[in-house]
Amino acid sequence: MLGNFIVSVALPIFTVGVFFKLLWQYLSFNKMNLPLAITHGLGRSSYILTKGGVTNYYYDIDKSITDPKSIKPVIDWYVTAINDASRQFGEISQLAFIEKDSGPVGAMLLLGALVERTGIPALVVRVKRPLDMNSFKGKIRKGNIVLISDVATSGGSLKEAFEKLASVGAGVKMALVLASRMNEENAKKLGIPLRYALSFENNEELKKNLIDTYVECKTFLKEKEDKENQMFQKAA
Repeated sequence: MLGNFIVSVALPIFTVGVFFKLLWQYLSFNKMNLPLAITHGLGRSSYILTKGGVTNYYYDIDKSITDPKSIKPVIDWYVTAINDASRQFGEISQLAFIEKDSGPVGAMLLLGALVERTGIPALVVRVKRPLDMNSFKGKIRKGNIVLISDVATSGGSLKEAFEKLASVGAGVKMALVLASRMNEENAKKLGIPLRYALSFENNEELKKNLIDTYVECKTFLKEKEDKENQMFQKAA
């Protein structure tokens, strides 16, 4: 009796359960997530930090947001962070983006997408310009403002933008960056809370987000492709 029950009922249920669990894991692994999206712009190289020192990780958000698949989790993270800021500080009236010396790069490229997704107007802060009517692109609105950037290294651009906005009475409540190289002490000097998706200051956090695994895999595949190309060239 028990044997018949196991064969006819329990075993099929167990088999179906295992199948769906494996299917779920497969779909979850192959679905583009934030760590994998970040990896598009992450590489191993000796990168000299503006605050001094050298890091083994270099990140360029431009590479993460030029692929249709990897841009979605990046935008989703910013939208979630903006919504969280709204719950914490009240309705967000404006998103402030930072224009640096090199022009519209980094998180600036997400301006249109984030405005469309959130319905919140944007403002561009030109941190390297003197404080006058050309310092800002867009009308500064009353209410709570969130600063949007890509990477915080020394925090200099964020601090300049915050101070420039504060000098004209704008209420900046938080800064959002995808990747942070700032330690806790430097982050406190910003004068506003800093939220990030990934910290380069914490190797354990990098491992937790599987960044190391993705980079190693990406490097292996690149080396494999290079060897195959070399063999092809020699054969030709």
